[in-house]
Amino acid sequence: MTENEQLLARVAAKARNTRPWGWPSLPEPADEATLARAEAALGFPLPHCSPTCTCG
Repeated sequence: MTENEQLLARVAAKARNTRPWGWPSLPEPADEATLARAEAALGFPLPHCSPTCTCG
């Protein structure tokens, strides 16, 4: 393995094991009331989970 390959492997391992902003995990999804307040404040609907979403 070359020096560049070793560096790339170390960076990839670090990226896999590092959470952004020091969070231990991803935040919980927002509830419907929070989404409704955000949409009212913004004046437009927020996108849902996927283009084929049937949740709302």
